[in-house]
Amino acid sequence: VERLGKRIRQLDADEMWAVDEALQLPPRQFNAHYGGSTVIDERTRHEMYLGLEEKLGTLVADAVMQHLPPIGWADVATKHDLTNLEERIDLRFAGLEKRMDLRFHAVDTRFASLLEVMDARFVGVDLGFGALEGRMTGAIEAAQRRMIQWTVGTMIALTTVFTAIGAITQLR
Repeated sequence: VERLGKRIRQLDADEMWAVDEALQLPPRQFNAHYGGSTVIDERTRHEMYLGLEEKLGTLVADAVMQHLPPIGWADVATKHDLTNLEERIDLRFAGLEKRMDLRFHAVDTRFASLLEVMDARFVGVDLGFGALEGRMTGAIEAAQRRMIQWTVGTMIALTTVFTAIGAITQLR
C-alpha cells in the first residue's frame, strides 16, 4: 500500500495526461473535474476505472478509484456549505428581526396615538360629568328651596287654620 501511495504521488505529466485521456477530459479540465463540480454516477465511475486500468494498470487504477468519493456524496454538506447556510440564516433572521422591530414600532406609535385620543375623550367625559354635577346640584338646591317654601307655607297655613279654629272655639 505504501509503495502504491508513492507511485500515485509520483505521477508525472505524461501519466496525468493518461489519466485525463482515460477520463476523456482535456488537460485544462482535469483540475476543475476533481474540484468537486461534477457529480460522478456509477456508469461514469466504471468507465473511469476501465480507462485507468488500461493506461496505468490495475494497482494504480484501484488506488485512484479509492480516492474518489462514494456515490451519493454529492448530497453531503461540506463545512463551507454549512457556513454559507449559517450566513444565509443569519441574514434572514436579521431581516426578520428588523421587520419585527419596525412592526412593533408601528404598533407602539398606534397605541400612543390611541392613548392620546382616549385621554382627550376621558377629559371630555370628566367635563361632562362636571357639568352634569353642576346641573344636578342646581336642580337639587332648587327642589330643596321649593320644599322649604312649601313646608313653611304649609306651616303658616296650618298655624292660621288652628289659630282660627282656636279663636272660634273660645268664642262659643
